[in-house]
Amino acid sequence: MGMWRVIEPSSVPKKFKEHQLSFAVYLESPGEREDENWFRLFTFCSSDRNTYGRLEITSKTLDKTDFEKLATKVITNTEY
Repeated sequence: MGMWRVIEPSSVPKKFKEHQLSFAVYLESPGEREDENWFRLFTFCSSDRNTYGRLEITSKTLDKTDFEKLATKVITNTEY
């Protein structure tokens, strides 16, 4: 069974500090999956649940991904 972890964005600029987004990462190891790949899921949603998204990563190796930095990019993206 995979593991969920709540994450916090890293170094959010002052004008974005009052964001209403929550972030989490889910991880499954190759032994838990039929395809024997690592599976990582980055997900976020706003407190009113009107803004949300996810990024799924499947790979043979567990590469380092800075999900905290990715969360900061989501917050500072002015298209949302």
